[in-house]
Amino acid sequence: MTNHNQTPKTNQKPVVEVLGSGCPICQRMFVRTSRIVKDLNLDCSVEYNSDVTRLVELGVMTSPVLVINHEVVLIGSPGNDARIKEVILEKLKNIS
Repeated sequence: MTNHNQTPKTNQKPVVEVLGSGCPICQRMFVRTSRIVKDLNLDCSVEYNSDVTRLVELGVMTSPVLVINHEVVLIGSPGNDARIKEVILEKLKNIS
């Protein structure tokens, strides 16, 4: 069984994942998240996943969902970019 709460090995890039149904709100969150990661010059991958089974695996029934290193960090629309940035910085604060 896969442990979805584990952090990646130190030699792996952190993974920022947006999970969603494919709706415009979820897609916008992916675009916003990608832009924020780029603006912060973080060395991590940003992925979009519309596979509903991934949401179920994480026990989430609402989207969009922001997942960092297999940990759910934000559920639902964050409202503004500042919230996305805050969560990303908090989880990836040791990444330069």
